[in-house]
Amino acid sequence: MDWEQGELRNIRVKPPRRRPGGAQDWVDLMIPAPYDRIVAQMISEDCYATIHSEHEAVRRQSYAIETLEEFCK
Repeated sequence: MDWEQGELRNIRVKPPRRRPGGAQDWVDLMIPAPYDRIVAQMISEDCYATIHSEHEAVRRQSYAIETLEEFCK
């Protein structure tokens, strides 16, 4: 894929802990613009389940967290 300048979006993520008690600094990543909306939706699913604890919300949160962790790798 080829992206023009300006079609990338900045996201801030915390990488998984590499060692117990290790520092976790936020990391800035640039992602292709179409992925920006997908990442935002996954973050929304995660946040929603922290407020509403019904089964479907928690199930979707679990999927969102796993997807975001893999995406950040």
